[in-house]
Amino acid sequence: MLTDEDKAIIDLAREHPVWSGTLEGRIRDELDMSPVAFLQRLNYLADDRDANEYAPAVLRRIREWRP
Repeated sequence: MLTDEDKAIIDLAREHPVWSGTLEGRIRDELDMSPVAFLQRLNYLADDRDANEYAPAVLRRIREWRP
């Protein structure tokens, strides 16, 4: 089950498809977490079934970024 924070992380990734300084500021201001913690959680969510039902296109894009 996705938490509100998980949904906020995915929604923020949806709004900012390209990494920018603006995204870093929003991560800190809106989610009160570091950009590293944001990326770690987003990477985890990319493999989560519930998250993929919530936002399949966003998380498919995240999986494609992986090396």
